[in-house]
Parts: sequence; C-alpha cells; structure tokens
Amino acid sequence: MKSYHRDAYGFPKNLLMKAGKITPTYSQHTINQSIDKGFELPKEIAWEATEVVELHIKGGGVFEKVVVRVPYDRHEDISLVIQPDGFVRTAWLNKNADKHYTLDKTKYMRP
Repeated sequence: MKSYHRDAYGFPKNLLMKAGKITPTYSQHTINQSIDKGFELPKEIAWEATEVVELHIKGGGVFEKVVVRVPYDRHEDISLVIQPDGFVRTAWLNKNADKHYTLDKTKYMRP
C-alpha cells in the first residue's frame, strides 16, 4: 500500500478525487467516539467541502482509505477516515489551526 500526506510530500499529480456527496455509515467505534467526546457526525459529506489530508492506495491505484478534514465549528474541524464504500472507520476533532508539527514524514511516499 502507498501512503501520501498533504503536509509530507503531497499527492500524485494525476490524482482524481470523487465529486458529489456521500451518506456515510459509521463504525460503532466512531459512534462511541462522537458520544464520548461530544461531537456530532455529519449525515452527509460533500467531497468538495473536504480537505484531503492523507491518502492510502492499494495496488492498481484503488484507494483503500482517505483521511479528510471537514469544518465543524469556528475553532475545530472533524477528521474522518473514510473507506471507498463510505464507511467511516474513525473520527476525531482537531483545532483548525493545528499544524501537525510532529508529523513523521518517513511513513509517506513522495508522489
């Protein structure tokens, strides 16, 4: 699997992202996280409103999962790990000013 990160080395130039909206389904872990941390999960996700942060691609160029950030409120974004079928593995809140100074670039490929 090839992994890319926006803040490490960016994404392949020929990357085509989905357009439109999805109605996500959530893992029990994700639902529990939202209850425990007190945030609401989006009922619908418009790809155009997301910021792709991380992308994991299997052989043949098919994406395995994508990590996106979606604006949540004035101070925070919600990060979602989404599979191709719209299943959300996990979610968490980030301060929207978070700069990921601890990012380990060795985990990611150069495009």
